[in-house]
Amino acid sequence: MKIDTEFKNCKLCGQIISLEFEKVEQCEFCGIDVCEKCCIFDNGVLLCVKCMKKEEKHIKNEIVKAKNILPVKIEDLAKFVLIGREKLISVKAEIRAMNKLNIASEVMEQKKEEAQELAELLIDAETRIGELIKEIPKDQGKRTDLELIDSTVDKLPKKTKQEKVKELGFSQKDSERFQQLADNPEAVEIAKEKAKENNEVINRTAILKEIQNKKKADTKAKRQETIKKVKPITGKYKIIYADPLRSSACIL
Repeated sequence: MKIDTEFKNCKLCGQIISLEFEKVEQCEFCGIDVCEKCCIFDNGVLLCVKCMKKEEKHIKNEIVKAKNILPVKIEDLAKFVLIGREKLISVKAEIRAMNKLNIASEVMEQKKEEAQELAELLIDAETRIGELIKEIPKDQGKRTDLELIDSTVDKLPKKTKQEKVKELGFSQKDSERFQQLADNPEAVEIAKEKAKENNEVINRTAILKEIQNKKKADTKAKRQETIKKVKPITGKYKIIYADPLRSSACIL
């Protein structure tokens, strides 16, 4: 009996694949043949759904470790954030690709969970950077060009806060936003909870919006409190009434 080589079976879902109309993919990790719905590219590597789950478990373990031990030094935190941002962009791109390819919902949820945990971790790291930036003295970078220079002493001016931030790989705007996160821990946690409830990936924009809402609410509450403290006017008072048209005034 001659076997028709124009057809193959997906080793995961059992679907019959016609080589004339469909492409058979091969997992680069375990080597099995799979259909397009049972595989995905992960950072340029083609993996079957089974191997993807193994990788997701590994990544999740790494995220849990990072949650427990964030870098201590601001330089290490900066590297973590810069690399983590690129990783998060990559994960979000994979999720969009999965949506288009109708990848199994279970795999999609795992990938989304990875994105959510990584995003939260980045927010925690950015908040910590904000705290450390606030600790950098503002008087660094004192001018030395107006002072007499002793050639026998190596006098190097200290770096300003702005120079330090730039050296870390961030802009002044980034610095301001990190410090806003550090100043509003409650808003950060509220935004995180809202993202979880809506099954969304937390982002800094949502947190900054939450901070603005909190500021508005606080301002309104203070205004209401001030109004309550104002005592109503009672009794009789002498007032001067002036009529500019008649050029006259009288005391009431």
